[in-house]
Amino acid sequence: MSDRVLGYAIQVLWALWRYVIGWFAVDRSWVVGCAPSNEYMLFDSFMSLILKLGVSKRLDIARKRRMMHAFGHAIGTREGEVKEYGGVRCVEFLGLDRVIIQLHGGGYVAGSPEVFTGFSYALSRAIGATVISVDYTLCPEGSVHQAIEDVVAVYRTLLKKVSPSKMSFLGDSAGGGLVLLTLQRLKAMSVPLPSCAVLVSPWVDLTMATSRTSTVHDCILTASMLQEYTLQVPDKNEDVSPLFGSFTGLCPLYFIVGTHEILIEEVKLCHQNALAAGVDSKIWVARNMCHCFPVFNAEFPETGHAVGRISEYIADHC
Repeated sequence: MSDRVLGYAIQVLWALWRYVIGWFAVDRSWVVGCAPSNEYMLFDSFMSLILKLGVSKRLDIARKRRMMHAFGHAIGTREGEVKEYGGVRCVEFLGLDRVIIQLHGGGYVAGSPEVFTGFSYALSRAIGATVISVDYTLCPEGSVHQAIEDVVAVYRTLLKKVSPSKMSFLGDSAGGGLVLLTLQRLKAMSVPLPSCAVLVSPWVDLTMATSRTSTVHDCILTASMLQEYTLQVPDKNEDVSPLFGSFTGLCPLYFIVGTHEILIEEVKLCHQNALAAGVDSKIWVARNMCHCFPVFNAEFPETGHAVGRISEYIADHC
């Protein structure tokens, strides 16, 4: 079954779930800061059902990659232009003079620029920026260090024609961790840093040392999934955990994390480390939200609100 067909199957199941379960839901208008919207609660229950059915209990990399692409098709895709920067494949959504370098999630083993193109397109339109999503090297075929080199190559190529003050980074989950690793590498190389970076639910501690106990569930990511991902990373986990790296001299950072996700403690700690190093760091802890909730392409109103906040932050710095 192709990714597109599998995506249509998920899309049909999602539509049926919203229709059948949503019929019993109490209708209410969503207000920022209040209880989650009905649409989010439906999404949460649907993804929780998939986890309970065991879709993600054992990591089969080929299946994980197919499922991510299928899910991308299910929530809607946009066609970007495929380009190369520094010899690295990227997908670009053309905007004005600002450039956002986007790094996708997927536990360093899955994902691609094509998975959440709806989010990339929404960002591009909201801020009027060119969004360049990097198809960086994945594990276990490669390493996280190779992924860092890919992103550095893209950034240094763009520096030849775009001022760093007009560029920003954005990454979600593993992509958020990769943003921080890249910034730490660029700082060590004395390369001019971008104007700012947005880190959506970044995975910053691959040592699994940070406490992840929680009384609430995460419908997207589990501790067992993280453990499976780390087994596929050939690098020493301490070396690819930006939580333990140097934050001194980094550009302004904006962390976004949900209260219903298992990475919340390490994200908060990362924010505190940045503040302690004198970095202009801000954090938005979104009530009742799951891992990487902003990337789900208007499946619920909270995503639109998140895109607005991200766009406003980047516009204020870039």
